[in-house]
Amino acid sequence: MAIDHNLITPIMCKDDPLHTCDIVGGGDRWGFRVNQDTLITNNTLSYVLAYRKELFTNRGIVVPADHDLSWDKRVPSLWTPDDRINTSTDIFGWWKFDELNQTLSAGDSIVTVNDSGPSRDTDLTAAGGILFNQDHFGGMGTADMTADDDVFSAPDSSNLDVNAQKLEMYCVFKTGSDYTSTFSGVNDARFFMSKVDSSTYAPSLRWFINRNDNRGALTYKQTLQRSTSGVNKKEGNNFSPGDGNSYMYGLHYDVSDNTVDFYIDGDSNGTPTGDLILDPDTDGVLYIGNTAAATQGIQSYLGELLIINGAGSISPSAAERQLIEGYLAHKWGLEGSLPSGHPYETDPPRRASVYT
Repeated sequence: MAIDHNLITPIMCKDDPLHTCDIVGGGDRWGFRVNQDTLITNNTLSYVLAYRKELFTNRGIVVPADHDLSWDKRVPSLWTPDDRINTSTDIFGWWKFDELNQTLSAGDSIVTVNDSGPSRDTDLTAAGGILFNQDHFGGMGTADMTADDDVFSAPDSSNLDVNAQKLEMYCVFKTGSDYTSTFSGVNDARFFMSKVDSSTYAPSLRWFINRNDNRGALTYKQTLQRSTSGVNKKEGNNFSPGDGNSYMYGLHYDVSDNTVDFYIDGDSNGTPTGDLILDPDTDGVLYIGNTAAATQGIQSYLGELLIINGAGSISPSAAERQLIEGYLAHKWGLEGSLPSGHPYETDPPRRASVYT
């Protein structure tokens, strides 16, 4: 049985409403969710909830985060990027490193990280001895990328082509205890992602924090760089990340006017003037947390990274950005860092109704 959507689909029982259940998931990854009243009535709550968790895990579906096992049918479940209208067509890659706890224990070496996006075919391969760590973000698992040569990569494929359309990127990470001291020289960088042919410099697409030392005056700027025959880049405002701190970085590229908006913890980090032309990219290996040379690693604990490369000429919307920020912030305990007035600074985003 295959279900071609990612929404909750109710299965109604007209004879006895308590026997209503729903199907959760999409494609070949789905599971049944039984009405909680039925479970309580039949005194099987703990057993069925435990079975449900195992069922979800085996099919790669995350148990709703409103509670470890339970589900309150009166409260809409939490919103995730799976609920976006265009998720099935425009998620470039989505890697949730905390979910490695399904197969790894603290200190285990990470070999691969599965893509949680709808295509599920942009799996990452680790190099440099990356370990799974559970001591950060309140016990949630992360990829320990505090060594300069740590890097994830995915081979070139048509699914990894970056189109000249809207581009959104989000990354949750925690800097290492000596993060700032790892920078050296006049210019140095810590990379979130880099996409480039392994044997050439261009074309390339790079997202990183650029540290510049101008006679002792240090600046740290979030940067999106597109290199073809020349370098075309845009930088956000100066923001110095501290040692051992957690952040949510993000950016939006708007194809309608070729501008880039940068964000840190849901707050604006600058909209530099001038155009950045995001030419279509048809070749290149994807590197996460470093470059092809593996010399400018992120030097941090990587929690979650999401890349959206939109179809057509759709521009990123503030409402969608804030939904994603709310999802990430509450999941990773960063809601206190959201700016005042953010729609999800207090409560996480939820679906519009229990049955969508």
